[in-house]
Amino acid sequence: DFSLFKLEQVIGEGIRQILVERRERIPEVPIVRNVVVEIVVPPAGIVTGRQQIIVENVVELPLPAIKIKEVQGLITDLRARVIFDGAVLIDGFINKQVSFVGEDDVVRSITERIPFSILVNVPGITPGTPVTVTVEIENISFTLSPDGRFLRQIIVLNAEVTGETPAPEPFQVVTSVTGPGIVTETVLVRAPIQTPTGVEVREFPVVTNVSGPGIERVEKAVVLLDVVGDGNPNPVPIEVVTDVIFAVTPLSVTRA
Repeated sequence: DFSLFKLEQVIGEGIRQILVERRERIPEVPIVRNVVVEIVVPPAGIVTGRQQIIVENVVELPLPAIKIKEVQGLITDLRARVIFDGAVLIDGFINKQVSFVGEDDVVRSITERIPFSILVNVPGITPGTPVTVTVEIENISFTLSPDGRFLRQIIVLNAEVTGETPAPEPFQVVTSVTGPGIVTETVLVRAPIQTPTGVEVREFPVVTNVSGPGIERVEKAVVLLDVVGDGNPNPVPIEVVTDVIFAVTPLSVTRA
């Protein structure tokens, strides 16, 4: 569709004049509006839980001891499973070696195997989630009975569980809106986005508010994004524009 106007042209001079009417088509200049988006691909979340327990144990020595030389321990046979949402049960053994000095001044050693269980709270973890578990012996303290026959031990264990939660669905964010009279507010973020070569972590602006002529609807959502320069390295909830829909304006035709 084009606008039309009438051009009058006079041909010839003298007694007779001829009026020629010609129509010229002049195209209207279109209004260009542009919305640029990026697809954010959130990574899988990492959840961690820690728990400390105290294991008390009394062992009977084969011979009376006048003193304890040393007690050594080693964690073995660790098993872990998510028993319900937010809870991981760890089972394992403490393999201990006790060295003691007998009444004859001879150093002897005995070994024992002590089972333990630890329940660790890990918010966000669910059954079936793969987990990584570490259990360390923080300290072993012991006391020898007056008759030298029994050794009482207090073992402090520290457990840590790390799991990976499923990655959230990718989501769209608007990074730029241009057009006559369009005004935007943006914030600079850092996030993994989909590119032609794969997922890459980049810094880019995200539109948080937009206004102007011709806008029919603005769609927003609260998403987790790492805001650059906020002093927090972790993603935070932020309301952003996810789409902008412009009203369709039909082209008008003016006829002479």
